[in-house]
Amino acid sequence: MDVNGWSFVKGNEQYAEDAARILDTRFQEALRHRWVARFVDAESVGRLTYESTWALKGVLSVCRHADRTPKQKMKRVTRAPSVVALLGADGSERILRTRDELDQALAALHAAADCSDGTAIAQLIDVLQRKIALPGTKVQVRAQNASGAVQVVLKWGGTCTHAGTVQSQDLGERMRKDLMLLNAALLDDVQFFSSAERRVQSTVAAYAGAFVAKGAEKPQFSIRSDMLDDFSAAKPAIDKDKEQLCGFFNFDGPLEGNPFYDATYMALPADMGSNPRVFLADLCSLVHRLIARMERNFATLSADALERLQPEWCCNETAELFRERWKKILADFQETDKHTGATVYDPTMIGKLCDSLKYDALHNRRFLEHIFQDPDEMNDGSSDFLEIAAAPAPSQDRSASVANGSSSMYPPDPLFAQKEVRQLYYKARLLLNYVSHHEFGITPSQRKTIGVQASVPLLRKLIADLDEIRSTSSEPRTRFYFTKESHIHTLLNIILLCGMPNAMSYEQVDELDYLTHIIFEVYERKPDVDANVDREYSLRIGFSPGASCFHVLDIDIDCTHALKVLPRRNFTHHMPLDSAIDVLQQLLDDHKSEL
Repeated sequence: MDVNGWSFVKGNEQYAEDAARILDTRFQEALRHRWVARFVDAESVGRLTYESTWALKGVLSVCRHADRTPKQKMKRVTRAPSVVALLGADGSERILRTRDELDQALAALHAAADCSDGTAIAQLIDVLQRKIALPGTKVQVRAQNASGAVQVVLKWGGTCTHAGTVQSQDLGERMRKDLMLLNAALLDDVQFFSSAERRVQSTVAAYAGAFVAKGAEKPQFSIRSDMLDDFSAAKPAIDKDKEQLCGFFNFDGPLEGNPFYDATYMALPADMGSNPRVFLADLCSLVHRLIARMERNFATLSADALERLQPEWCCNETAELFRERWKKILADFQETDKHTGATVYDPTMIGKLCDSLKYDALHNRRFLEHIFQDPDEMNDGSSDFLEIAAAPAPSQDRSASVANGSSSMYPPDPLFAQKEVRQLYYKARLLLNYVSHHEFGITPSQRKTIGVQASVPLLRKLIADLDEIRSTSSEPRTRFYFTKESHIHTLLNIILLCGMPNAMSYEQVDELDYLTHIIFEVYERKPDVDANVDREYSLRIGFSPGASCFHVLDIDIDCTHALKVLPRRNFTHHMPLDSAIDVLQQLLDDHKSEL
C-alpha cells in the first residue's frame, strides 16, 4: 500500500487492517440500500451455501409512471347532435388527443353553443380554448346508455415532468446494474409494455433508454391498453364503494349511528376524530381560508410583485394556472345540493389535493409558501411581504433519503414556513391514506373481487410469463409493465389477499407514489448439474413504494425537483413457483365461474 505524502503507513499492517475495516463498513452500509443486498451474506462469502445455489432466472416488474403534473378534468352531458357525432363509427367511446382532433371537438362545441345545454357547452368551450395547446389535453366522448346523450370529459395536465424523466432514467440504470450483478443473461431477453397514457409512455421511454447499454439501439415497447389501461370491468364495484365512502363522510351525526359505517373495516385513525364529516369540513374550511388569502394577494400584488415571488416556472405552469388549479380543487371537493342547500363533500377528490400539494412543494416551493401568507401578518412594520418572499431559502445539510418514507407527523427540522399549508398537507395525507385503503373495496372480499376484475388481462400475462420461465428449455428473461396507480392498487390487493406468504400486512402499505413497482422474482436451483433431478423454482415478490417522502414540504431539493425512488423490500417470502402459479390461476378460474 502506498499513500502519497504519508510514508509512515508503508508496511504498516495495522493501518491496512483499519483501512480495510472502514472501507468494508462503508460498503456494507451502501449495499443495504440496494436490491442486491438480499443476495449477499457476508458470513458466507467464498463458500457454497444453500442460498448461493439459486440463480435469478426471471424478473417481471409492474411499475407506476413517474412524476407528473396534476391531472384535472371537467365532465358535462349533452344531446347536441354535433357533439354526439364525435362518437366512433359504431357509437363507441372516442378519445381525441391530437391538435387536429381537439380543433374538431372545439368546432363541434361551438356548433352546439345555442342548444338547450348551452351553459354546459359554454363552460367546455371556455376551458378547451385555454387548454388546447397544453401537453396532455384530451377530450373523451362516450355514450350515456340509450338516452341519446353523450358525456364529454375534458382532461388536461397529467404529463410527465422533467423530474419524472430523471427518476425514470435513474431507476432504469439502477435496475440494469442490479441485474448485471445477479445474472447478466437477464438482459438478453427484455420486453417493455405500456399503457396508452402519454405520461406512462414517457416514463417507459426514459426508463428503457437508461436500462439498455450505452450505444445500444433504443428499445421499443408495446402498447397494451387492454392490460394496463382498461378498468371498466371493475368500475361498477368501485363506484359502489365510492358511494359508500361519500355517504360515510357526509353523514352528520355520531359514528355509531352512521348507516354507512362498518366497524370492522372502516375504523377511523385517532387523528381524524369520531365524526368524519367534521374532519372533512375542517379540511375544506382550511382550503377555503388559504384560497381567500391567495385571491387577496393576487388582487393586491402587481404582476412584477408576483414574478418576484417565483421568477421561474417549469412544466408549462404560470402563476395564473396555479391560481386556477387551486380554486378548482375547492370546487371539486364540495358542492351545494340543489334540493336541500346542504354542503356535500367528495372525499374521493383528496388525491387531487395531495397531488397539487406535492407537485407545488417540489416544483413551485417558493410560490406555495408565500402566496398563501396573510399580508397583514407578514407586513407588521418590521418586515415586508415581498422582501421575505424574495429572500433565499435557508440552506441546511439535509438528506432527502433520510426523510423519504418517514412516518413521523412532524419533521425534526422544518424548512417550510407556512404553517397552515403544512397543516393542510398532513390532514390531506391522513385522509388520502384512509380513502386509498377503501376506494378499491371496503372489506377484504370486496378488495379481492375488484382486484381480479380490474386485472384479468394482466394476471393472464403474468401467469403465462411465469409458466414460460419455469420451462427448463427457456432462457432467463425480463419483462416490464408500466401502468397507472389504480392497477398497482388492485394488483397489490390481489397479492395481499390470495393466500401467498406475505412479509407485509395491508396496514403497512402507505401511499403508492410515482414509480411504485412490484417485482416478481423467479429463482432456479439444480443442486447437482450431473444428477438426474428436476430443477426447483421459487418465486418471491418485491415491492417499492416509489418516490415516496412523507415530509415533502421540508426537504431540500435540487434543480431536478426529483425525489429518489425508495429501495425495494420483500413483499412475500419465498414460495414454490408451481404453488404461486396455481394460486393466481385459481383467482381467474373463480372469477370466470362467477360471471
